[in-house]
Amino acid sequence: MTRLYRQPHPQRELFSSDRFFLAACRNQTFQRGLCMIDYESYRGDIEKVIEDYRVAHGGKKTAQLGAAGRYAIDPVFIFKCIVTQRALGLADDAMHDQMLCDARVREHLGINRPEDVPSAKTLWKYKNIFAQTDLMTTIFADHINEIKQINEDIGTKAVIIDSSFVEAPKQHNTREENKMIKQGKGQQLWNDNPHKKCHKDIDASWTKKCKETHFGYKGHFTVCAASKLIVDVFPTTAKTHDANPDVINKYLPLGKIKGLLLFADAGYIGKETHEKMVKAHLVPMICEKGYKGHPLTADQKQSNKELSHIRSRVEHVFGFIQNTLKGSIVRSVGMVRAKFNILLTALVYNMYRLDQIVRKTPLPREAAT
Repeated sequence: MTRLYRQPHPQRELFSSDRFFLAACRNQTFQRGLCMIDYESYRGDIEKVIEDYRVAHGGKKTAQLGAAGRYAIDPVFIFKCIVTQRALGLADDAMHDQMLCDARVREHLGINRPEDVPSAKTLWKYKNIFAQTDLMTTIFADHINEIKQINEDIGTKAVIIDSSFVEAPKQHNTREENKMIKQGKGQQLWNDNPHKKCHKDIDASWTKKCKETHFGYKGHFTVCAASKLIVDVFPTTAKTHDANPDVINKYLPLGKIKGLLLFADAGYIGKETHEKMVKAHLVPMICEKGYKGHPLTADQKQSNKELSHIRSRVEHVFGFIQNTLKGSIVRSVGMVRAKFNILLTALVYNMYRLDQIVRKTPLPREAAT
């Protein structure tokens, strides 16, 4: 039995101005970037997540649901709203207002009447449901497979690995509370005040880099050196070092592509890391680092310059995420929701990057007749 969902009305209201919609949608950059994936192709995964959540909370399976009552809102439509929200960098309430006021957003989402606009609480609820599952991991993996079917060279010749901080709301705890959190006993705190506990992030951590203090998480990205598309991403807490053995082990499966060039900055330097990569059939192209009393030689500086010419392309990715998507912060609590936000940001970046590649790639000239 296929469940019916409540979807936006296909027709505009009688007195809607078509000229207003057409004038508002002349700039197609917004819609073009967000239309680079087929949302309907993920309907099966999304509906399964919703059904599992409903059953886990005492509801019925889809086959057992009756036809009476108002239809549930289409989860694929909500997912499209969430992707658009991430692209605009808006909070739930602001996104609700944007869907009511912005003709570009309404045209992109297919919203023709005010009653079709989901509430801010609806957006929050569905994001919470999606975050508690591996939905974004599945969708992002399928997205990368679709890209590789178009161009099998994506991420197969050379990749760049690097990390970027994702700031979370700063916590104000006592020294005793911070001590228990560092010992892994954060779940024992604030049990007498559940409303306070739900706002406490015990997964995020503090760290310092170049005299700058950060609190939150860190996204570890694997970027194709040629196309600048993100082919993999996973989150850790902010204090996790780039050369941490657990982090390096997650890059080793890239070795199934023998001879893959792996570009990285000096933060990944180390004998143990180098040996692991070579053993995994990777070719480490890591910038060297100078030490006190042992500065870099002229040859090492020249080598770093040549490697950085390619490695620095990953900074373009981080620049777009931070400046355009405002994706270097999360307004959520916990690693689960931070992971969802980081994966969603990577997906939206790839959509815009694909659109840029398609627009700037010259079409092959027709053969002369």
